[in-house]
Amino acid sequence: MMNDQNSKMVKLFMRQMPIFRDRYQNIRAAILPPLVIAILLLQTLFIVVVWRNQQKERSAIAETTVQRVRDLLQEEMERDIAKMSTAMEVIVRDAKLIDALIAKDRSALIEQVQPLFQQFRDRHQITHFYFHQPDRINFLRLHKPRKGDLIDRVTIQTAERTGRSSAGLEQGPTGNPVLRLVYPWRSDFAEKSTADLFADTSTGELIGYLELGIELEDIARRVRNILDVELILAVDKVYLDRQRWANRNKKLGRQSNWDEFTNYVIIDKTMFEIPMDISEAIEKLDNTEIEKKEINNEGKIQQVLFFPLEDINNRSLGYVIAMKDISINTQQTRENIRLTVFFTIAIGTILLGLFYVFLGRVEKKLQSTQAQLVQTEKMSSLGQLVAGIAHEINNPIGFIGGNINAARENLHDLLVGLSFYREHASLPDEIAEEVENLDLEFVAEDFPKLLTSMQSGCDRIVNISTSLRTFSRRDTSKKNKFNLHEGIDSTLLICKYRLKANEQRPAIKIVKRYGDIPEVKCYPGQLNQVFMNLLANAIDALEESNVGKTFAEIDANPNQITISTKLSDDRQTVIIRIADNGMGMAQEVQSKIFEQGFTTKEVGKGTGLGMAIARQIVTEKHNGAIACISTIGMGTQFEICLPLA
Repeated sequence: MMNDQNSKMVKLFMRQMPIFRDRYQNIRAAILPPLVIAILLLQTLFIVVVWRNQQKERSAIAETTVQRVRDLLQEEMERDIAKMSTAMEVIVRDAKLIDALIAKDRSALIEQVQPLFQQFRDRHQITHFYFHQPDRINFLRLHKPRKGDLIDRVTIQTAERTGRSSAGLEQGPTGNPVLRLVYPWRSDFAEKSTADLFADTSTGELIGYLELGIELEDIARRVRNILDVELILAVDKVYLDRQRWANRNKKLGRQSNWDEFTNYVIIDKTMFEIPMDISEAIEKLDNTEIEKKEINNEGKIQQVLFFPLEDINNRSLGYVIAMKDISINTQQTRENIRLTVFFTIAIGTILLGLFYVFLGRVEKKLQSTQAQLVQTEKMSSLGQLVAGIAHEINNPIGFIGGNINAARENLHDLLVGLSFYREHASLPDEIAEEVENLDLEFVAEDFPKLLTSMQSGCDRIVNISTSLRTFSRRDTSKKNKFNLHEGIDSTLLICKYRLKANEQRPAIKIVKRYGDIPEVKCYPGQLNQVFMNLLANAIDALEESNVGKTFAEIDANPNQITISTKLSDDRQTVIIRIADNGMGMAQEVQSKIFEQGFTTKEVGKGTGLGMAIARQIVTEKHNGAIACISTIGMGTQFEICLPLA
């Protein structure tokens, strides 16, 4: 009954163990792929965030560049207006100039103003100098010979309407935007202070208009030098006269290419040649709204920005195209992304490596735990089976052993009675002859010997039962004192059937060299498992060494397992050695003998727990040590050291 229960329990457990084994062995396979995907997603997300931040930074650079160009253009124009205003305030107080203008004496005006105009041109980049009559008819252009035309620009009309100075950016007839300042000139300005110049526009006679101008291209070059930004001024053709624009370029020694673009002409640029990408963008200005783009110009990464060029009436004349070199920023962006990629990959790889190692240790630990559970369950089931058998044996043996003494006493009494009866009673001849045939003397002598032999057999069975119960001892949570010799003997009893001779080999001889050792505090059941493993492996090794040999060859070097125990020299450690005289192990095998799952046996062969678990029991559970010493052709010896303290 107990056999059946234990057998069913073992079978059920072993059916479940492959499930656990597969789960434990596939932990890395189950966890690492999704972990890799998660890390890759995080890396991608991090790189995207870095890239977007860099794009935002570059957008901020673009916005800042546009704003700085706009602001600096405005500041430079205000500064130029202030310079021209200061110059005009000096001119309009010159009585000689007032008289020459009233007298319409061009020669006198030119003679007096030409040196001043040259200074204005050289020092302040003032390129336009006009004298206009009160009816806005031009009287004198110091920068060109043309005269006598009606001036209807917004600045002079505003000055005429308000009686005050007027300034702003206006498109010239040749296509070049000019920053102009127009002064309404009255006859009494020579007598007025700066604060009173336009205090009362009704006083004094209007003798004409004084106009100064600075070309936008000169202002653009100053902006370029200050901000280190290349500028292109593209003006809509609808505001230009092709012939006059061509004549102006010819006079300035510039190449005139009216047909370069469909709707725009380049009136000025601070670079030698316009990049092809910019030319394509200029061609598409009317069809698409272009705010910014990036180009690679001669190895430099440039940010190209477009914003409208507006005159004094807020009319869009064309576009200012600013080109900002962002090579350093781009290089920094790429370096940041490279570093981000490198560090994310490095960190991801390190994490994966750590997880791989960690999960490997978990797998190893689980496999070790699994193996220990399997073997513990096996040994527990075997222990229950052995304990049950021992218990079942004890009952009939106890009954038999108890009745042998009673039978001996009863037999003695019976024999004494028969002897007395023979001596004092006269028996009929037939009975006397039958008694003689029974040979009562022999029975009286032999039957007690038979009972003694039966008693000896019972004692041997009791010893076997005791050994079985010793081997099947269950461990508690605490260590118990244990006689190691009893544990070894009980294990030998379990292995005895494998030690006997069979068709392939003679019996394996067991040589015991037990020393005088004290009881050791330990987990007896676990140490019995270790002894079982070592003895089973030793028997396997001897059987493998016998393959292909005859009995005579084996008898020349008999199979032998030597078990010795002793105390160390300092009497603090018990040393157990279990050695066989098999064929030994190579160094490569010895180096792996204690690894989890390592075996040299074919599938389905061999018993025992495996050396990894044996080592774990000795080292982790008992703070001891286990070592293997083996030589090819000489056999293998395992040495176990168990501390007494």
